[in-house]
Amino acid sequence: MKRNQRLRKTVDFQTLYRTGYKITLHGLVLYYHPSDTADHRMGIVISRKIGQAVIRNRFKRHMRVLFHLFQTKITTFGDLLWVATRPSIACLSFEALQNRVNDGLNQLNLHLQNTRGAQA
Repeated sequence: MKRNQRLRKTVDFQTLYRTGYKITLHGLVLYYHPSDTADHRMGIVISRKIGQAVIRNRFKRHMRVLFHLFQTKITTFGDLLWVATRPSIACLSFEALQNRVNDGLNQLNLHLQNTRGAQA
């Protein structure tokens, strides 16, 4: 992932937690906040409680690949934050994780379409 596509600052994470739109999936939470930049940015939060370093790093690698696969699916530019909340999420196969992420992004796009329709 390029440097400008990563969330790195604590302020960015706090903004997403406080003001971001939250989608709860089983074992995974997606936070979204629109951004003024012309690029998508992503952050991943995974606790040590989820598993050992090998498991956490594999999960993060899978999430980065999925970010690149689904980057065009997000209709507006913004910041995404994925938070792993249950140990079972790190044990999922790549295909199962891909389906879960796809479901979350579909819910996000529905929300974005509804908010645009309400503003018009």
